[in-house]
Parts: sequence; structure tokens; C-alpha cells
Amino acid sequence: MKKHLLTVLIIFFILVSAITIIIFVRSRSKPIVQSGTTTGAGYKSLVPGVSTKQDAIKILGTPLNDPSSDTLTFRSNNPNIPNKVVADTDKVVLIKEIVTAKDNKTTNDITDKYGAASYTLYGPDSINGFNLYVYPDKGIAYLGHIKEPIVLEIWYFQPTSTEDFKTRWATEYSETLRLTD
Repeated sequence: MKKHLLTVLIIFFILVSAITIIIFVRSRSKPIVQSGTTTGAGYKSLVPGVSTKQDAIKILGTPLNDPSSDTLTFRSNNPNIPNKVVADTDKVVLIKEIVTAKDNKTTNDITDKYGAASYTLYGPDSINGFNLYVYPDKGIAYLGHIKEPIVLEIWYFQPTSTEDFKTRWATEYSETLRLTD
């Protein structure tokens, strides 16, 4: 009788341990997403739609402009063009990162991580070969060169539709290339 009780206890212990391990592994593999939000790409742990203006100031430092403004500017590696953080009711909704050679970021880095861009938009820099490559469902876009792996800007936003992205953030861009006005 004691022998059977010991066997049952060992089997019970093994089952409970296995179930505990399975539950732990599954809970660790699920991404944490705040309810009601869709998160996309982020910059220095700032995620549009999740992070606040205060988070931006805490992570990026003192803004170059008035901290009460809806658009905050922060130092970038380009002394002439600052990074921008746009907030709507205190939530960060858009981040524009200015990229320089010091940042060591290329178009290849983005396409390796996110694949080919869903959409190409043409704007003021397209005449020089720089287009806006947009991943609306991933919350990232970049202003990069057609043939060279050069990135000038990376835009981070909440995942959205292409139409919403164009209407909200890319009003200077179109789906057709216009070399002259």
C-alpha cells in the first residue's frame, strides 16, 4: 500500500511540475499589449499610442522647445535638424528620428527587420531619390534613398491604414512621382 501511495505521489508531483512549466513558458512567450491599444515600432523604448510626453522627456532629455507644446523637439546627431515627438492629449502619436551616418542605420536594417515596405510615397525629396517607405500595419516609415542604403528619417506611429497615415502624417507626399510642379 505504501509503495502504491509513493508511486501515486511521484506521478502527481511530476504532473504538477510539468503543468507549472508549461504555464510559465506560455506566459513568457506572449507579448504584453495594453488593452485597447495596438502597438507598433518604437524609438528608444518610446511607443506611439502607449508612451506619454513625460516618458519622452524622461528618455530623450530636456526638449529644445517649450515642453507644454504638442510637438517637442530633441537633439539629434544632426546639429541642424532635431528629432520630433508629437503628442495628442499627452500620448505620443508620432516620433520622427533624424538619422545621420553616426547612427549607423541603413535601409537594409529596416528591411531586414520589417521586410519590404507596403507602400512608397513620393514627396519633396523624391527628385533626389529619397522616398517615404511606409509600413502602416507596423507603425514605421522611413525616408530613404531608392538605390543606396541611406536613411534620412525614421517615423514611428501607431499602426494604421495607409489612407489615415497619408491624411495625418504625410500630406506632402503622394503615390505618384512628380518631378516638376
